[in-house]
Amino acid sequence: MQTIYTDDNSGVRIELSEEYSSEFVYFAENIVWGNEGLKFSMKGLAIDFRNFSKPYFISLYVNNQLTAISIINHKLLSINQKETDVFYSCLWGSELSKRSQGYCTLMMEEVNKYLFETYSNALIYAYVEKKNPVARRVAQKTGFRSFADFKVASAVHFVPAPNKYCGLLSPSSKSAMIRLLDELYKNRILNDVKYTFDESCYFVYEDNNVIKAGIQVKKMRWSILNMDGMRGYVLLKLYPKIPLLSKYFDPSEFSYLCVGNIYFTDSQSFNVLLDAVMHHYNINTCIAYGLSDSPTDSQILKCMSQGLLSAADAQAAMYVKSNNISLSSLGRFPFLSICDSL
Repeated sequence: MQTIYTDDNSGVRIELSEEYSSEFVYFAENIVWGNEGLKFSMKGLAIDFRNFSKPYFISLYVNNQLTAISIINHKLLSINQKETDVFYSCLWGSELSKRSQGYCTLMMEEVNKYLFETYSNALIYAYVEKKNPVARRVAQKTGFRSFADFKVASAVHFVPAPNKYCGLLSPSSKSAMIRLLDELYKNRILNDVKYTFDESCYFVYEDNNVIKAGIQVKKMRWSILNMDGMRGYVLLKLYPKIPLLSKYFDPSEFSYLCVGNIYFTDSQSFNVLLDAVMHHYNINTCIAYGLSDSPTDSQILKCMSQGLLSAADAQAAMYVKSNNISLSSLGRFPFLSICDSL
């Protein structure tokens, strides 16, 4: 653990640690997250934290009381054909009663300062939903700039079905699958497949020894607290009272699959694989990230933006901040990592 900022007058202390504490997890799971249209709390975060390759857990204390948190995940990725220190910044959150006191802004300012003093060439990026003005203000105040717009889309299959051509990737096919993904996303910056690919949760649609679609999955659990609009009213107020429908959607214990490292040759194969994977996990909702103006991602989004939970689909932006790296040289399309889904 390392203290990167302290102010005796205000009683503020910011600490950085490579390990998370039970206090950190409890705090993160009891914060209300989301945006103006969707509010939720998250469960089982200790499992998700272990998916990060090299995380730093940031804690801001006021008079020794944990008041705000964030996470930085460190990666070494190729930018402009040079290995570069890249940091994914996420889970900016503070105690509800102190959200207007600038603690998240102070925390991010000091974390960014620490990273740029430690790493001479570095890039920090974060995802901010467009309906989250508080997070957007924090990003802008701490020197981030909007880099790319993307969408968080959902697919709901009420009665998912198995398929004999779909199943877990065989270990012997791992290298071939990674080559297919690298070829599909070869022009994307921030491609971290080498870090995030996990054959233990990677499913494929394979026909005559030809892989036609592949997805990696991560199970997530939320407790949905509020969703705006008529669909939100139906899902949160009416669904739980109808036995036939409540088994498909329980807002207090909502499980879904985040999918990433997506490969496909055609939309039909991708949809069949989604269906089979949801049947495998006995879960009827998948969520994925995609760039609206990317030819590849637009096909994925078209398949995903279906079902009742499309009310929860969100527009978001990747914000970036760099140290001795020209943003104009980064290219147009970033890679959206499955491990960046918090």
